[in-house]
Amino acid sequence: MQNRFDTLEEIRRLPGGTALRLAFSGGAVAEMPASDLWRACRSAEGVLRQLHGVAPPSDLTITALQAVGDYAVNIAFSDGDARGIYPFSLLGQLAARASAGAPHAA
Repeated sequence: MQNRFDTLEEIRRLPGGTALRLAFSGGAVAEMPASDLWRACRSAEGVLRQLHGVAPPSDLTITALQAVGDYAVNIAFSDGDARGIYPFSLLGQLAARASAGAPHAA
């Protein structure tokens, strides 16, 4: 059985930057809130935030997206954090967990 979150086909920042809309080749579509993506950041700064239990700003938004080769996207947030590289495989895992009602952590 094919994973519905296997191949990412579209990434779109929703109006206001509050979330990303992710569309997958298996037919799944997910909206990932900026705060969940910020928490899942695997940059050194993001990992330190996770270790120290730092919460995202309440008004956090996604300000920019930048392709990283053909395997990932760099997401810039309104708090100035723009260091995280999100491989498409990670976005698929996060979307699958969110659809299953699991916690956001990667």
